[in-house]
Order: sequence, then C-alpha cells, then structure tokens
Amino acid sequence: LAGGFLRELIFRYMRKHPGVVIDIRNGSRDDHLAAIQQRRLDIAFLTGAVQALNCEVAQLWRERVYVALGKEHPLSRRRKLDWPDLREEHFSVTRTAPGPEVHDYITRRTANYSTYPEIEIKDVNRETLLNLVGLGQGITLVSAAWSSVKFPNLVLRPLSHDEDVVPFSAIWLAHNDNPALRRFISTAHVLAGRNRCGASDWSRKLIEMPPIFNPITKTSEVAASLSAAARRPDRSP
Repeated sequence: LAGGFLRELIFRYMRKHPGVVIDIRNGSRDDHLAAIQQRRLDIAFLTGAVQALNCEVAQLWRERVYVALGKEHPLSRRRKLDWPDLREEHFSVTRTAPGPEVHDYITRRTANYSTYPEIEIKDVNRETLLNLVGLGQGITLVSAAWSSVKFPNLVLRPLSHDEDVVPFSAIWLAHNDNPALRRFISTAHVLAGRNRCGASDWSRKLIEMPPIFNPITKTSEVAASLSAAARRPDRSP
C-alpha cells in the first residue's frame, strides 16, 4: 500500500464512500482463496494468473519486478539489471507470504542459467527483511510499488526483461451481492481504464502504472472485506 494502483484504488474508494469500512488483511494465496469461498473476505488481490471455482477474476494492473540490494553492493551502481547479473548472488526471502512466491519466482527465472540460486529463508516480515538487505545481508525481489518506501542504505534496481513485469488480479465470489463490493469492483475497473461490455464481462485492456504511482509482491498479497453502513441494492454499473 506504499504506492501504485492498489493504494490509489483504496484512496479513491474511501473518499467516495466514507461510510464503508475496509478491513485489509495480509496473507497467503491459499488462505485468501479459501476465505473468498467461505465468504470471510469479499475480494483479494493476487499476483499472476488466478482461477477459482465460482469466482470472477480481473487482471487490473502490472508492476515491474525490482531487485532490492544494499547501497554498498557492486550492482547498485547499475541503473538496471538482468538475471545473468544475479547468478552468483545470495537471495533472502521471508517464510511468510509473499516469501514462498518470491522463492518460486527466483527459481523459475534462474532456471535458464544453469545454476540453482542460493536462497535463504528468514523468519521475519518484509520490512525487516528489507532492512537486513540494506545492511548487506543478501538481496531480494520486490514489486515496483515498494519504490515509494525508503529504507536506510537500500536501493532498488529494475529487472530489464519483459518477462519481469508481473500482473496483479482481483478475485471475488461471483454471487457475492454485497453492494459495497460491487461499487469497489466498478471503481477498480474505472481506474484500470477498462470499458464494461456486459453483466460481468470487462474488456481485457491492461495498463502499467507510470512511475509516479509505482515503482513484488509489496508483493504481498492483500485482501479486503467491505461492510456498508446500510445494505441497499446497488444500481450502479
């Protein structure tokens, strides 16, 4: 929530609907999907492709993946990086979300370079991990939105390959009739620059937020539960 699409979405929605309470929760992909099915959450924002029974999914925005490293690291002098530059590096990820997904992403993206990456799993949250990286304890990956947060002696450098742009999707239960949720979804689609084509069909136009909003994975996954002060039928599109 430091910057980027999700922060702007929540800001716009809260300003337009001050009577709605938004309960933000961090968690893993599996936890969020289960909570959506059980009606304990209204909507979740996840990275990559998402599918779930009886759910609707919309890819709303994309963020480039950045390498976080200490200011004294030799690679910090470069303006951008690519995976061959990172073959000999020591990566650090968190044990909790989004650490496992970051671990899998590193493994997948380094598979073409004939070496298995050195990845250390730490029992810390993302903020503590980034402070440790600033102290010279390995490097890690974050999404572009983290560029809005400043940590001592930490620099972010973008990965230059086209494949290192990660899509973010919203997912919600198709028959969830919470009017506050429906207005939230409409706000998200308007912010994403989409045109509605039918009852629940939106054009697949994707946008990448400009640097003023950005810059995995933040990318920790984020979910929200919305409760309206008064539940009334929502006649908005």
